[in-house]
Amino acid sequence: MSQRVLITFLFLLFLVPLLLSFCVWYRSTESSDEHGDYRRIMKAVACPKPHFVLVHGYGGAAWGWYKIRALLETFGYKVTCLDLKSAGLDRSDACDIHTFEEYNKPLINFMANLSDHEKVILVGHSAGGLSLTDASHKFGKKIGAAIYVAATMLKHGYMTDQDKKDLQMMKGARCPNRATLI
Repeated sequence: MSQRVLITFLFLLFLVPLLLSFCVWYRSTESSDEHGDYRRIMKAVACPKPHFVLVHGYGGAAWGWYKIRALLETFGYKVTCLDLKSAGLDRSDACDIHTFEEYNKPLINFMANLSDHEKVILVGHSAGGLSLTDASHKFGKKIGAAIYVAATMLKHGYMTDQDKKDLQMMKGARCPNRATLI
């Protein structure tokens, strides 16, 4: 078995049950009331299943989620896989993207176009975690949950001026056990 097939198999083996168990938990906490009239509520109100928005990582594209997407859609979940700027079907030239805001624009536009009452579950892998954090800061009321799958988690979604200051302060800190090489 090739290493790529093995990695894909392990990824699916652990991620799919995690997402499906999260879906069951999400629906039960979102739809039940304190008196336990879950069935009555479900009959009275058509409670849609959660909408997953999958964000690829560095060097990837929406196609990287095709197996997860197919499995979730098989179980009736709505799934959207986005191509960030210059990835996948987006024809932008990577050399013309100079800011994180430009790169993340497809996700931000998607979130801005959601209705005010619709909530999504964001799932990001690798550098897609940066996009999740950025979207969470801007559209917190439209996000039911953010799931980081082996993803980068920075405080503000990308390196801000404060993050740079914190990094410089950490580099300049004196460590009493530091050895000096001459």
